[in-house]
Amino acid sequence: MFLIGLDEAGYGPNLGPLVIGASVWRVQQATQATDLYDSLKAVVRRTLTDVDTPAPSSDRIVIADSKTIHSSQQGLLRLEHEVLPVAAVANTVDFPRSQVDFLNGWDPTGVDARRELPWYADWHQRLPVQANLSELHHRSQRFRQGLADVGIELLTVHVRSLEPRQFNLQVAKYQSKGAVLSLNSLQLLRDLLEQFIGESAVVVCDKHGGRNQYANFLQDVFELPQVQILGESRASSRYRFQYKSNTVEVEFRTQGETILPTALASMCAKYHRELAMLAWNQFWCGRLTGLRPTAGYPLDAKRFFAAIESHLPGLQIGRASVWRER
Repeated sequence: MFLIGLDEAGYGPNLGPLVIGASVWRVQQATQATDLYDSLKAVVRRTLTDVDTPAPSSDRIVIADSKTIHSSQQGLLRLEHEVLPVAAVANTVDFPRSQVDFLNGWDPTGVDARRELPWYADWHQRLPVQANLSELHHRSQRFRQGLADVGIELLTVHVRSLEPRQFNLQVAKYQSKGAVLSLNSLQLLRDLLEQFIGESAVVVCDKHGGRNQYANFLQDVFELPQVQILGESRASSRYRFQYKSNTVEVEFRTQGETILPTALASMCAKYHRELAMLAWNQFWCGRLTGLRPTAGYPLDAKRFFAAIESHLPGLQIGRASVWRER
C-alpha cells in the first residue's frame, strides 16, 4: 500500500517559483491515521531539540513542517542536514552534485523553464552548500538501515515547480492561484500514481488556503465521471476514487504537515525553492552593487524588482518571466 504526502512552498511570494513537494512510501497497511513517526522513531524525530545549535545533535532525521526547520540565520544548513540524506535514499543520488543537476533530477518537468532563465545557466555551485558531506553520508546510511529494519520503503521524493512565467499563464487561464495550486498538486499526484500502479494509495495533502471542496479538481485531473465524497469541512476534506488499478483515498487537511509524508513533502518543496532563490540572488546581487538578497515575499519583492527592472530588456527577459502577478 502506498502512503503519499503533498505540500507546497512559495505560494505567497511575487518572486521565485511555486514549488509542490511529494513523498511516496510503501507500507503494509495505511490509513490517514497511520503514524510513520511511531514506526520510524529509531531514525526519525518530529522536532528540533537543538534549535540553537549549528549542527544536529542526533543521528535521527528531523521530518517536520519546513517552517519549523528552516531559518534565514542558518541558511541552508538545517534543510540540507535533513533533506539531502533522505533524497539520497529515495532517489539513489550521491553528493557532491551540481545544484542544477539536482533540481532537474527531482523536478524533470521544470527543466525547460529553468533553461530559459540566466540565473540557472550561470549557476555552477555544488551540493551540499553548507552541510558536512561525510555527515550526510552517515545520516543517509543510518536512515536507509532504519527503513529496512521495519519493512518500510521510501520510494521517491519529488517536486514540481512553476517559474513565474508558467505560474502567470496558468493564473490567467484559471483565474485563481488557488486553482493553479490544486491542479498542479493533483497532476503531480496523478503522475506519481502512474509510476506505482497496482496497490491502494492513501494521500494526505495540506489544505489549499481556505478551500474545502476538491471533487471537481479530482474529476478533471483524473478524468473521472465522479468521485466519492467522504466528507468536506474546514478541518478535513476526504475523497475516494478508482484510478486504473489503484483505489485512492485523498484527504486535504489543515495542518497536514503533522503527517510525516506531508511534512517531508513540505521540506523538499522548501529546499527546492531555497536553492532557486539562491541562484536568483547570486545572479542579481553579483551584477548590481549593494543590492540585498530577497526571499521574494511581497513588500521586499517590490524593492528588489524596482532595482532590477531596467536590466531585464538587456537580458531579453519580460516582466512576466520574473514577477508573479498574484
